[in-house]
Amino acid sequence: MEMEESDLKQLTKPGMFSKFAAADIERANFDKRNEELLYLGVKPDAVFIGDSITQFWDMPLYLGGDEKLIVNRGIGGDITENVLKRFEADVLQLEPRACICMAGINDAHELLALPDTEESNRLVIGHTIANLGQIIKLAKAKRIPLALCSITPSNCPADAALEDRRNRMVPELNRELKTLCDEEKIPYVDYYSAMVMQGTLKMNADYTRDGIHPNANGYTAMTKVLSSKLKGWCKLFT
Repeated sequence: MEMEESDLKQLTKPGMFSKFAAADIERANFDKRNEELLYLGVKPDAVFIGDSITQFWDMPLYLGGDEKLIVNRGIGGDITENVLKRFEADVLQLEPRACICMAGINDAHELLALPDTEESNRLVIGHTIANLGQIIKLAKAKRIPLALCSITPSNCPADAALEDRRNRMVPELNRELKTLCDEEKIPYVDYYSAMVMQGTLKMNADYTRDGIHPNANGYTAMTKVLSSKLKGWCKLFT
């Protein structure tokens, strides 16, 4: 049954996505937390934004300290289109001293609706790079230093319908992402090279708890890569 226009409007209130998005569930929570930062006039040392790999990363534990304010704006299931849409609310208005963005692995789900061809890969990669390119423009316009991070490999046999296609696409996507960062003269943080199992396209099993998300060992490796790449770039990595 088709929805009436009035019903659709109820489901798509201002600030909400026109289709289901995990970001909508977190919107009230993030709005409250953002409001508190703005009210107190406190600017974060860094905002991390992305999907569940960011959301599950305990930033204070791995990167924090008494004199560092780290804001985590990761949302499980987010695609780059959604990160772009919420970038103003969750990054720009907070005016952080730096932003670290890692998003794109969930964009690979678009492959399931497309034939298994190089053209399909290029289409999905094009969408991802275009969204991240817009995020770079927004950050530059507000003079917020931005670093983009590579997509990590996966090792998830339970997700067999997507696993092989995703792992074949990710290295190409990362090459495009590095090219974008080089052109825009912003840091590119290469987690992929540190986490891929040598001789394969899969994540090293020692670094993951479920084939997608890092475990403590994985987040420790990511922290080392991030700290090494961004040393001296912002207050977190002095």
